[in-house]
Amino acid sequence: MKKLVYLSIGLIVAVFVLSCEDEFLFPRIHDDDSEITDTTQQTSNLQDTLFIKNLSGYVQKGPFINGSSITISELKGNLAPTGINYNTQIVDNKGTYGIKDIKFTSEYIELKATGFYFNEVAGQKSSAQLTLYALSDLTDTTSLNVNVLSNLEKRRVEYLVSEGHSFREAKQKAQQDILAIFSIDPDTIRESELLDISKDGEDNAILLAISVILQGNRSEADLSELMANISTDIREDGILNSESTGSELINHCKYLDLGTIRQNLVNRYNNLGTEAVIPDFEKFILKFIDSTEFVFTNDIEYPEFSSYGENILFAGKDTFVARKDYSMAADLPVGTSLKIVMKGGMWYYNVMPNGPVNWNITTYDFSSRMQTFTAVEDGKSCDLTIMFDPPENQGDLTIEYYENGSLTPTKIKHLTITNSDGQVPVPPENDSTLYPFRTETGLNILSPLNDTFYVDTTYVMAFNIADMDTIHLTLTGGTWEYEYIPGAQALWYATDYDSNTKSQRFVFSGPIMEGYEIRFRFTGTEYIEPVNIEYTEYINRNVYIWSRSVTILPY
Repeated sequence: MKKLVYLSIGLIVAVFVLSCEDEFLFPRIHDDDSEITDTTQQTSNLQDTLFIKNLSGYVQKGPFINGSSITISELKGNLAPTGINYNTQIVDNKGTYGIKDIKFTSEYIELKATGFYFNEVAGQKSSAQLTLYALSDLTDTTSLNVNVLSNLEKRRVEYLVSEGHSFREAKQKAQQDILAIFSIDPDTIRESELLDISKDGEDNAILLAISVILQGNRSEADLSELMANISTDIREDGILNSESTGSELINHCKYLDLGTIRQNLVNRYNNLGTEAVIPDFEKFILKFIDSTEFVFTNDIEYPEFSSYGENILFAGKDTFVARKDYSMAADLPVGTSLKIVMKGGMWYYNVMPNGPVNWNITTYDFSSRMQTFTAVEDGKSCDLTIMFDPPENQGDLTIEYYENGSLTPTKIKHLTITNSDGQVPVPPENDSTLYPFRTETGLNILSPLNDTFYVDTTYVMAFNIADMDTIHLTLTGGTWEYEYIPGAQALWYATDYDSNTKSQRFVFSGPIMEGYEIRFRFTGTEYIEPVNIEYTEYINRNVYIWSRSVTILPY
């Protein structure tokens, strides 16, 4: 009779729990009070009803955000749902959840957490929600965490249990299988739902390392898809067979800034007023990079052709024609970086209308004949239009590639510049043709590096050639005025301005010495077409003819 009374009371309580809204939101507590009552018919190892005073824990990717939802579902011994569910939510930005005074007729449960989280790689809150799962046994603990490791185990554990393994055996096997994917083989490790990324210890460091590797530089959607693909792949044999999925792991992992990730977590927990000890996760990531058999496929690519023609960064070509447009192009996967240093020659690039794409460019250094091009953003393509000066203006022209933060060149390419006939003339002795970028007075309109000027602004016409050499310049397409500073040693004259063709010719013999120059300014208000500058250089009895266009804008 006594047993029947207990059973009736138990049924009444169960109906009450299923029909009423739960009362919850308690901070994490570590006491584990429970009461054993009547026997049930559930397929599990539990023989009596289990009352839990407080079920609590953390949900972590990085820590989940306040208000994220938690669903706790009771499972039978074969991990099928019983239909008994409890709902609660995270109560702070540390990922804390808690639910009080709940009852189960089985010791097996599934926890499902959905919400926004702190992305430890990006150092900011996620822009979309993520769902994580955990399967656990309430026999020994009611303090349970949900994380990426518990999530990856779920489908593997379910399969192993369906094949006749005990729950404990399935959990241990699934955890070992997942750790092997990341080249981790610890002597012992606690259950995944007992690990915590904000606590010290090898086990917690392993969890955080795997969490960081999975996150990489991925969006929330990409992260969710990656975990789902891994879970599906390992479900039956415990091995990640997909080469492409394995490559995804190492591709993102290789370029992570581990120091910044650690600081992101420290700052996050400090801002939350929590004394967290971030475990030594870095060593497990470095071990994965060094020992994984997954193939890295995330190299920066330098296509043979791009938007503006042949690509000077393409490895298969090192000879280029002067005064011809080429591309400087690179395709950067997410997480990569690139710096290009060009040395020993003369070149110039278009600023408009087709200006540089995703390149940050330093001013050309005339003393070292060097310029640096740095990719602005990863995950994007870089491109620009570039043209080389004639071969007689080139020295040992090289391109140095600094990939992914390397302090030394990862590769070096030597270039040969030819004339349009494919010939490389022997440089004349004492050849010093030079159009400086600027002087003390202002920008030089003759420098190929300057292609945009403003009306009523003082510029200079400056150059340096050897004695007995000559430069003819013809400007076409606008109006201007100039002033020659007396004392320069060059012999020069200018033809009359032709108002019909809007052109004028300047002839210089010998060098304009430093401190002596021709001041120049564009005038007028209408510049529909660019101004063209034609250069005819008579250097050591060789003739070189080329031209360029410059854009004139209102002041």
